[in-house]
Formats: sequence, structure tokens, C-alpha cells
Amino acid sequence: MTTISNKAIKKLEGNQKAIGRLMVLFNKSSFTIERWIKNKDVRLTLPNALEIIKEETAIHDDHLLTA
Repeated sequence: MTTISNKAIKKLEGNQKAIGRLMVLFNKSSFTIERWIKNKDVRLTLPNALEIIKEETAIHDDHLLTA
């Protein structure tokens, strides 16, 4: 199963702008988004979420996902 990479997780943790954008995208609280980040939730691999993560963390596509 494909999940978000550890490098992306580290850059997302504490990134309030990225978390805020993901909150709007999914209509969820910051606590939920932070839990998803911690648990590498599969919803973070959806195309719209990946676009936000790429923009806010400046991680190249090659390092965004892990198998």
C-alpha cells in the first residue's frame, strides 16, 4: 500500500499552513489532520492532498510517497 513518506511527515508536522489547507480540503479539525499525518492515513495520498503537501513542503514527487 502506498503511503506518505517519512520525509513528508517530518515537514508536515507543525506546518500550520499545510494543516490548515488540509483542514479546508477535508472539512476536518486540526486534531484529525494531525492524527492522519501521524498515522500516515491513506487519505493524504489523494491527488488534492498531495498537491497541497507538495506546495507547502517543497518536496519533489520522487520523495513524496513510499510503497
